[in-house]
Amino acid sequence: MDISKKRQVRNLLSIFAGAAGLALIVSLFMIYNYGPNGRYFLKNVLLEPSTTISLSFDDLNPKTKASSRYIFDGINFTYYDAAKKLVAIKVSPGQYAQFFQATNGDESLAQVPGDILSLFTIGTSAKLVLSTKTESDASWQFNSKPLQEVQFAKNGDYFRIQLRESTASVNAGWVYFHHPHVYQTASSIFSPASGL
Repeated sequence: MDISKKRQVRNLLSIFAGAAGLALIVSLFMIYNYGPNGRYFLKNVLLEPSTTISLSFDDLNPKTKASSRYIFDGINFTYYDAAKKLVAIKVSPGQYAQFFQATNGDESLAQVPGDILSLFTIGTSAKLVLSTKTESDASWQFNSKPLQEVQFAKNGDYFRIQLRESTASVNAGWVYFHHPHVYQTASSIFSPASGL
């Protein structure tokens, strides 16, 4: 084999090695930043207001053990008042859009320390639940279930959003966020009369 052919083979192999190395670096970067342990933007986790109202999908109906059509049922905000009584408030689409707008730029915590996790294990100050129901109201197949839940920590600065597909353990299916005074923000939007 003459020297020019050896050089061409060596150049070709170095191009392949360089491309493989670059692909590996890009893959590691993507896995680190966008993998399951990466960070999330709230706008990519919480249902968008315009999508919520027109929500329609097929899911397993526990009553019929078959697939049923589910549609948007409503949004509820629940909290405990000063007398420790549970208060439930129906949230309008406009109020939900206000909350989404106030928090949609938030980025999740990459690591959730134990002291933040404990804020949710000792109970939450409030929660926001987006619910769905079967399209048919016939009693033999009617079912209502939560689609997504947002829980607010007692300290008022942290909240978490439940991921729909993940049910592995108590903390595995949640994405945690920090937003100063988020509980007060949510309360003033959903329940302005509460004075929280």
